[in-house]
Amino acid sequence: MSDIIVFTSRRLCREDFLERIKKLALAKPGGIVLREKDLSEEDYKSLAVKALELCQRYGTSCILHNFANVATELECRSLHLPLHMLRRLSDAEKKHFDTLGASCHSVGEAMEAESLGCTYVTAGHIFDTAAEGRAYLGALVDLVPSVANVESYCKIVEEKYYIRSLAFAARSIL
Repeated sequence: MSDIIVFTSRRLCREDFLERIKKLALAKPGGIVLREKDLSEEDYKSLAVKALELCQRYGTSCILHNFANVATELECRSLHLPLHMLRRLSDAEKKHFDTLGASCHSVGEAMEAESLGCTYVTAGHIFDTAAEGRAYLGALVDLVPSVANVESYCKIVEEKYYIRSLAFAARSIL
């Protein structure tokens, strides 16, 4: 199993979305965050039932996003929230989740998320252009806890940029 967590986006998917979920689950990432926040709660729940079944079938963690009550109702023990939503989650609600993640954009936010009970945080952005990615590298100085780690973080961001570029090129060929 990988330590990479995949975030979904139906709008970027060029094939049947559930078929893509199946392929992702078969690749055994550390988890698949069903990040379809444009859906109504009812539509999200309907999709989540199918995604959870696929992930369970292929032994991959499905992490629901935004709708804590849907996760609780579907007995999903993994949830990812934007930090502002995590702040509003009660301690009783948090106890339902074995895996609790949050999206953070600074070291301070990551520390806050940890204090709020997160088992992991995500930091960073996906960029449409290389220029946005380069601008982000400059902002890493504020995000990285130690200047000693900046070079390693930069290498990771650069590597991810090349992976995304390769994936984009492969999609355009297909």
